[in-house]
Amino acid sequence: MPALPGRYTGPRAGGSPAARRGGRLGKKTLAPLIQITQDDVVPPGAEAGIIEAVTRAYAAASSKDPSRIWVTITQLPGTHWGVGGTPLSEDAGRHT
Repeated sequence: MPALPGRYTGPRAGGSPAARRGGRLGKKTLAPLIQITQDDVVPPGAEAGIIEAVTRAYAAASSKDPSRIWVTITQLPGTHWGVGGTPLSEDAGRHT
């Protein structure tokens, strides 16, 4: 049966051949991505130090090449966080 316009015609369930080999694409492996989400009260300029420290720690623990480790930092205000159904901005310090 021909594919309908706009329909995905790639590999069926189970993913691509690379995914079935454990995420390897040829002889190269995918780079690790570390995502950090934190409040927005970090001192200005601290992001570079955080990225460096996290990269070093992950490289040491995983034996990965530090130049292949990606780190992202997302900063959110306290009004965008909640614990136990209560925004942190209304529950100042109780869950820290």
